[in-house]
Amino acid sequence: MNELLKEALTSLIVIPVAIGILRLIFGRSIMFRISLPLVILMIFIAFISSIESMMGKTMAAMVTPVNVVLGTIVFWNINRTLRKPLETAINQLNELAEGDLDIKIDQTKRQDELGRMNNSIFHLSSNLKRIISQIDRNASGLLAASHQLSSSSEQLSQGATEQASSVEEVSSTMQEISANIEQNSFNSSKTEKISTEAAMRIQEVESRAKESMKASAEIAEKISIINDIAFQTNILALNASVEASNAGEHGKGFSVVASEVRKLAERTKLAATEIAKLSQQSLELTNEAGALLGDTIPQIRQSTQMIQEINAAGSEQSSGVAQVTGAMQQFNDISQQNAASSEELSSSAEELANQAEQLKEIIAFFKSEILEAPQQ
Repeated sequence: MNELLKEALTSLIVIPVAIGILRLIFGRSIMFRISLPLVILMIFIAFISSIESMMGKTMAAMVTPVNVVLGTIVFWNINRTLRKPLETAINQLNELAEGDLDIKIDQTKRQDELGRMNNSIFHLSSNLKRIISQIDRNASGLLAASHQLSSSSEQLSQGATEQASSVEEVSSTMQEISANIEQNSFNSSKTEKISTEAAMRIQEVESRAKESMKASAEIAEKISIINDIAFQTNILALNASVEASNAGEHGKGFSVVASEVRKLAERTKLAATEIAKLSQQSLELTNEAGALLGDTIPQIRQSTQMIQEINAAGSEQSSGVAQVTGAMQQFNDISQQNAASSEELSSSAEELANQAEQLKEIIAFFKSEILEAPQQ
């Protein structure tokens, strides 16, 4: 009996020592939970073996079944502690690998490897849900934005094309306006030259008219002298006729001559009077023409000056139209570049939409209620 008690006490003392050694070796590892039942089973088997000679035949016959039952319990505990959690973790990882994010994983407070692995799978599933959900939302937003960008780029391309067409029409119109301005400038320059020559000739006509007025005045003076001479000749002829009448028969021939001279003097006076009248009319017409020319010359000068101003303005307009034409050409080039850029943008938007759709297809590999829910 003392030997039995001694073996029992020894076994009881060895168990805490074994636990301490196992804790020192494995710490909080799963190996501690696996090795501890095995060590206790070994201590129990050693205890039974040491006291087997002290037992009776009936008690000794029950040692093997007891050992089998205890071994079964130990290995059942190892199976429950190690294999089932490992199978659960493997199944969960397989489901995650197949894209199922809705697997149910409960967190555990176990500090061993299996506990940390379970919590790691839990955090992996949660993070995958969050990341895939965010990627799905971003892909949906990217797809919608790419469609909007494609639509906007098409509108921009159409607007740029229409703008380029309008710019070409405006540029063509500006070229026609430039040609018209150049023609107007040429015509105004030619008109200026003609107006200047006309002004010079009118000035010459005015000078000739003044000379004509002076000549008409001199003619009037000469006609007045002729008129006086005819008057005096008429008086002399009248006196000669009187003297011939007093001379009688001897003065008949002289009387006839005096009568003819008198008639000639009267005709001369009449002609001189008519010439004086015509000369006076010519003088008046010449004065009126000179006055008209005097009034016309400033107007012609003013017209010439205005034509010069029109010519200068035409030159400025031609220069301005040339600048506008150059600017319109630059604007046309920019419009063409915008049209090309909008086409490239449309192509990029389509490519972006294709990539977003491919991303949605890739995300469709994962299965989760949060992915099936409609995007807000």
